Amino acid sequence: MKSARTPLGLWHYFPESGMNLLDTDIRGEDWRPLIVSIALTGRCYKGCQFCYASSVKNGTSGWTYSELVDFIVALDRNGVFSVTLGGGEPTLWEDQTARKTFYDLISELTERVSLTLTFTTSGVPKLKLDGIPNIPVRLSCHHPGEADWVLRTAEDLRQQIDKVGINFLLWRSQLTRCRESIHKFLASGFDDILLLTMQPAGFGIDFAHESLNAHETASFLKSLGINSLRLTACQKPPRPFVSTDMGCGANDWFVSITEQKLVKSCSFIEAGHPLEEPTYQALLKARANLPRLPCYRSFKESELARLVKHS
Repeated sequence: MKSARTPLGLWHYFPESGMNLLDTDIRGEDWRPLIVSIALTGRCYKGCQFCYASSVKNGTSGWTYSELVDFIVALDRNGVFSVTLGGGEPTLWEDQTARKTFYDLISELTERVSLTLTFTTSGVPKLKLDGIPNIPVRLSCHHPGEADWVLRTAEDLRQQIDKVGINFLLWRSQLTRCRESIHKFLASGFDDILLLTMQPAGFGIDFAHESLNAHETASFLKSLGINSLRLTACQKPPRPFVSTDMGCGANDWFVSITEQKLVKSCSFIEAGHPLEEPTYQALLKARANLPRLPCYRSFKESELARLVKHS
């Protein structure tokens, strides 16, 4: 178990189950990074025209193997709950000088950290299943038209990975197909589905018309008739999901670090501060006064904050 005093209470996190408990009688003054997203590379073969990270086939990385291992071990020792590796496509990351690949990286980290280590992948190129330890993996479904392929990849992963989740991008113009695809995942036993909305960042700025507003998202969730799905932190969840809402977390408990080691309050903002060295102390320094997007949802305005106030 990992624990942290937060302004909302004493947060207990259980890495094995992913369960969270909040003791609202014991509170802290400030937030610190508890969930960290690290983009390993800006390289990706899919070439999605709406990519918020503006990833391309010849994308680069500023991370070395030793930096990543030392940094993530330091995060673990300082009580960070979880680290998600992304990109670009994280499986394309490599350190040619050290002769290490992504699969070497996750193999060593699995042996050395107790935090939850996970990665998000498009599955392109084809995953080397024998190189993936039994850690949580999330597959991105960027369009309902690729749902069948993503489902087959998820079924392959499930043969050796206990926890396989789906990150599903909603398209305003394709909601009927989105609904059908989600039900297909559920029917196949994949109930860990995170619903994402199009973000007007990076290449995605030209696809802002495909983003759902709060009312449209609530209507879509209601049409699914399922309460177990999760919704991107970028939107305030409608009831009955609202009781677990803690705001979006941007530079509260969450930080994002780019492939060029720029620390940001969230994944969708361009501005940030450089990570001067791969240490926890450098991360704390970099997160000081980070800018946030205007859409930042403060924990102070969340449903949990209201419950804590009246408890």
